[in-house]
Amino acid sequence: GTSPSSRESNLVKPIDVPGPPAIVGVTEDDSQVTVSWTAPSDIGGSPITNYTVSSDPGSMTCQSTTTLSCTVSGLSNGTAYRFTVAATNEAGTGPQSAESSPKTPRGKPQAPSLSVKKTTSRSISISWSAVNGNGSDVKYYTVTTQPGGDSQKVDGLSFDFATTDSSTAFSFVVTATNDAGEGDQSDSTPSVRATDGPQPPSNLRATSIGDGSVTVAWAAPQPTTLANNQNITGYKVTASPGDQTCTAEATATDCVVDGLTNGSSYSFVVVAQSSDGESPPSATVEATPSGAPGQPVLAPGVAGDAQVQLSWSVSTDGGSPITRFIIEIQTAGGPWSTVADADLMCESTTATTCAVTGLTNGTDYSFRVTAANAGAKSQPSESQAVTPTALPPP
Repeated sequence: GTSPSSRESNLVKPIDVPGPPAIVGVTEDDSQVTVSWTAPSDIGGSPITNYTVSSDPGSMTCQSTTTLSCTVSGLSNGTAYRFTVAATNEAGTGPQSAESSPKTPRGKPQAPSLSVKKTTSRSISISWSAVNGNGSDVKYYTVTTQPGGDSQKVDGLSFDFATTDSSTAFSFVVTATNDAGEGDQSDSTPSVRATDGPQPPSNLRATSIGDGSVTVAWAAPQPTTLANNQNITGYKVTASPGDQTCTAEATATDCVVDGLTNGSSYSFVVVAQSSDGESPPSATVEATPSGAPGQPVLAPGVAGDAQVQLSWSVSTDGGSPITRFIIEIQTAGGPWSTVADADLMCESTTATTCAVTGLTNGTDYSFRVTAANAGAKSQPSESQAVTPTALPPP
């Protein structure tokens, strides 16, 4: 027969996997897409614990446990993707949602690489190479000019800046724009002037001061890729006042301006020359030529105990202030050496006196003095012989 029935069990609620979510939004960005959805109308009798979004192609995924959206990253810009989402509960993962419409991630364009191609007295021409649109075609380029900050949209890969101002150096930057926005700015071009000839030389400097002369040096016009800078035939340096000049070959980077007046200040400019004309003048540099100071006149030395007091005078500084006096010493017809090289002290009390200490009493010494300014040294003075003597006992 049949036994009696057992006690009735506790109430058990059957569960199933959730139904499919419904995708309601897909937003593309740089190498990623954000997908949003609504929860399934049927959660299968158990709370949803997780959502998984999958891409096609690539099978890239993202997951969310608390929100109804997530972002799938690591996608390839310029590739179209479709997406599905599935919900998971205690019973397992339910069916995929309907596939989304295709979306193509894209980023902003790369920065262009540009250069100045040519200048004239009426314009400056720049160009650049086409850039990677990063998943979206470039719509236009924007050229910004400095100084001034004026910007202009350009469809092509070149731009002619119209100007007749040859005294101002202009530079340019370019950006590319696509559907994702404006990309990074290019590096700035070198600053250039509107001229038919070369650009002006730079880094002008006076490298040597001479007797009635100054050596002026410069750096060749930049950029070297500019067509105007590739047919330089020479350089000319002009001094002002006086308009004294010197010229140099195309490969030179300095020349000497002669015929100047010592002690007078001059401004110098240099221009580059070519078959198309001269460059605008460079920035100026100032220098004062000078000759050697006059030969010092050394007075007889005053002997003391292990020391000699020297004094002298100079008739002229040669057009440039004297910067130092060189005291030399000679012992018993030997070679001349400076006081410092002889390990002796020379304590100057004024500009034209010096006490040479550390000498040996009873030894014959000869001394001479040379004056020096920024440009040259004088002839040494006539020497003076002195013998230091110990003080008599009290």
